[in-house]
Order: sequence, then structure tokens, then C-alpha cells
Amino acid sequence: MNNKIYNLYIILYIILFISCKSDKKKENNDQLIIQTNELLSNMDTCYEKIIILPGTGCAGCITVAENFFKENYKNPKYLFLLTNVQSIKMLKNKTKIDVENHSNIFIDYDNKYSNYKNSIYPTVIFNNCTLNKVESIFFQKPGLDAFSNL
Repeated sequence: MNNKIYNLYIILYIILFISCKSDKKKENNDQLIIQTNELLSNMDTCYEKIIILPGTGCAGCITVAENFFKENYKNPKYLFLLTNVQSIKMLKNKTKIDVENHSNIFIDYDNKYSNYKNSIYPTVIFNNCTLNKVESIFFQKPGLDAFSNL
């Protein structure tokens, strides 16, 4: 009898474990969408594309994103969100851009955008300004070029 109860507990544990397992990627993307929508709701301008540039992470990926940033920082359709920045002064020297004096550059001083699964990768978020809704998220990773979608 004890063996049957033991087996029943094991089966229940397995069922519980499987049913409680969540889709972490979706969960993390949901968090990112919520944070982005919250940020955008506090802005006067609607941006079609939000580019998150982490200060640290995948070096080659960040280089691609920084080059895109240098070439497109004046584009009014893009919001550049700089997170996990070690030094604003070093960033200014590196990019030759006065990042604190552009309305479409947001500096995440609290590093809120550094707390999701893929935060080491530059991120491109497509926002539908008509619907006020994030439509899609792409991460710049080795083998994936998020900036080719722009």
C-alpha cells in the first residue's frame, strides 16, 4: 500500500512540475512589453521603433547596435534606450553623441531594462503608434540580425 501512495505522490509531483513550468521567454518578453508600454505612455512622442542598447553584454552584437545608433540617432521614428551604462562620459566619447540632449534618447539610470533574460543583447522593439501597442521584439544575437528588420 505504501508503494502505491509513494507512486501516486511521484506522479502528482511530476504533473505539478510540468503544469507549473512557464514559458520563460514569453514571460520575459511580457515584462519587456509592459515596461516599454509604461515608458511610452509617459512620452509626448510615439516612436515606431525602440532600440535598447545595453552597456555591457554580447560585445559583437553591441558593436553592431552602436554603429546603427551612430548612424540613426537623429531619426525621429526611433527611440534609443540606453541601459546598463557604466559611464555617460565614456559613452559620449565613444559615440561622439551628446546622449543627454536628444529627445529620442532615453537613459535608463535605474537599469530597469537590464532585468530580463536577453538583456545582454541589443533589442529592437516594433511599436504600433496607431494601436499604442508593441507588435514584436527582436534580439541582436550571434546568427540573428535584428537590425536587418529596420
